[in-house]
Amino acid sequence: MSDSEAVRHGIYLDYFSTTPVDPRVLDYYHQVLNDTYGNPSSVDHDFGSAAAKLVKTSRENIADLIACDPGEITFTSGATESISLFLQGFAAAQLARLGRKIKVITSPVEHPAVLENLQAIQAAGSIDLATLDVDQQGRIDLNQLETLAKAGVDLICFMAVNNEIGTIYPTERIAAIASANRALYFCDATQAIGKIPFTLANLPDTVAVFSGHKFYAPKGIGVLVADRSIPMKPLFYGGGQQRALRPGTINAPLIATLAYALQIACDEQEAEARRIGALRDLLQTELAAQLSQLVVNGDPQNRVAGALHISMPGMNNKQLITRIRDRLAISTGAACSSGSERPSHVLKAMGLSAEQIESAFRISLGRFCTEAEIDAAGAIFLSAINTSIP
Repeated sequence: MSDSEAVRHGIYLDYFSTTPVDPRVLDYYHQVLNDTYGNPSSVDHDFGSAAAKLVKTSRENIADLIACDPGEITFTSGATESISLFLQGFAAAQLARLGRKIKVITSPVEHPAVLENLQAIQAAGSIDLATLDVDQQGRIDLNQLETLAKAGVDLICFMAVNNEIGTIYPTERIAAIASANRALYFCDATQAIGKIPFTLANLPDTVAVFSGHKFYAPKGIGVLVADRSIPMKPLFYGGGQQRALRPGTINAPLIATLAYALQIACDEQEAEARRIGALRDLLQTELAAQLSQLVVNGDPQNRVAGALHISMPGMNNKQLITRIRDRLAISTGAACSSGSERPSHVLKAMGLSAEQIESAFRISLGRFCTEAEIDAAGAIFLSAINTSIP
């Protein structure tokens, strides 16, 4: 048996890290990759024109699905690049335009791609950064946000859904606070797309980013949505593609595939949320019935359907993961920090004890989970816990 065949016998419950490519999406990608291989910028022949038309149609379809103008969309390699492109580019442009640091408000539970960019920009002297508190469920205080915003703000950075605990944040209220204070709202929507309804129609003055591989498209393609009037300096130069904001050969097949995957995700989101939520509740109920010490982290009443973040005080999460990794794919934290010895910045910000943090597991369900797999996953996890207890 090959390594790849062996992996397929395990149960995959790490959908927040990445999703498998949907077979429908993979078939479409192969078709487009084979049929439309021209360079969209090569407009002197039909091969290039066909690719350019595909990109244009895909951009329009994505814009329709998330309620933005097609001209606001810039394609990137993923959300991390989109985040860097906007935060670095906006801060540099505003510093040059205004001649002063810009004022930014964020939360301590943002993705590291946001926090580390903001910290780097702050260290360079381009921004004044204020960070909100979160409570033990990872929720932000909107009154605190409003107070800070009224004191002066240019940019408010808050995610739509947390990538560790799955908490859903009140994006419409955050956007309203930003707009009322003549600020931009920067929304990392990476974990929201395909999991909850997400539209920019009710989010004024908002910049958004997301990645295709979180909703069953291939890795390597993402989106930055920003109005053309927002000043940004590019990070790269050469070629002038995409308004010179993100130059380089435009990957028409991946762009078309992302648009196709997004259409499926939006069409099936409501039904999938019900199904996945029921499976998540089944697993949580089974574990809670057998493990009296189990703690569910985050906001159980306000989380995406596939999120189950738990702690088992007294259990070393890394040791347990080592014992089950060939049978059950779950994680001790966000994939961006896996392998790091640093404890989760999200759980620390929530004020959880060291014991809760060191015994935490992120379990995330998705489109291809079945009830049989969830039953088996529960049995694997419980067996590993029980054999670890003296």
